Amino acid sequence: DGLTSQIRHHLVNSHLISEVFAVSAYHNFPYDHPIYVLLRQHFDGLIGINTMGFRLLTSKNGSVTKVAGFGFQGLTDFIKISYKHWTWESTRVFAENTTSSQTGAAGKLGDFEKRGMDSDTLTYYPYRDDGKEMYRVLKNYVHDYVHKFYCSDSAVNQDITLQNWTAEISEQHKNKGFPSRVATLAELEDILLRIIWINSVQHAALNYPVKEIGSFVLATAFTVFKSPEDWLKEPAKIANITAENNSGLIAMLPHYGMALRQTAVASQLASLRFSDLLTYSEELRGTSAEPAMC
Repeated sequence: DGLTSQIRHHLVNSHLISEVFAVSAYHNFPYDHPIYVLLRQHFDGLIGINTMGFRLLTSKNGSVTKVAGFGFQGLTDFIKISYKHWTWESTRVFAENTTSSQTGAAGKLGDFEKRGMDSDTLTYYPYRDDGKEMYRVLKNYVHDYVHKFYCSDSAVNQDITLQNWTAEISEQHKNKGFPSRVATLAELEDILLRIIWINSVQHAALNYPVKEIGSFVLATAFTVFKSPEDWLKEPAKIANITAENNSGLIAMLPHYGMALRQTAVASQLASLRFSDLLTYSEELRGTSAEPAMC
């Protein structure tokens, strides 16, 4: 679970996916384009962190590779498999009553609904409950921002720079469902909202708790040293574990040195903080992005 969280959802579905959005933005937008002015606040440090991460964390001798139970080749394969299962549709957070001009898809379920995590029977789920409030704020913020610069769907269609950006992302994330062009205000808002969510709420929820959760090796071991096969054959053994009768469990857990290394990695991953969400209003004022794109 710990490696799935940190490799698939944190590294691949947040960092690596967003690198394509960011690099394409650097390629296509002038520095004062309103969409770039907004997005660069959320891409701050991304490329540097990814580059440093591959060198220090997931290389052959990287610190994550050393604590991962499947080694460098297994880690590389897991990254490839994780990306294989990623699609643009998977970034839909909550169900929306919107229709795509390209696919005609309407009212699709979001990630929470697909995973059954939006049920009333799950009374306590902070990521969902706090996330709904943050999603509402971000959605309103993006709506107001887009309508400040684009007065109609036609204005969106005629922004060649914007269309080049989406076309490049669609080409890089080939066959992943990202639109090759954006035709309406609503579609532009949806794209920006998802990208900002990935690089703010989603990333924070995956990254910062790892310091406490990942450091508690008893709960989140990144590798095990003995197969739990015997327990799987006899589940009753799990129920009979006590403080005195726990040799099987202890044998599975990382040894002292590996546990210390995992704790160090977990602290390292959660140590970087750049800014608070939506605290960059001063950087949006007084720029040449002020005039509307109409």
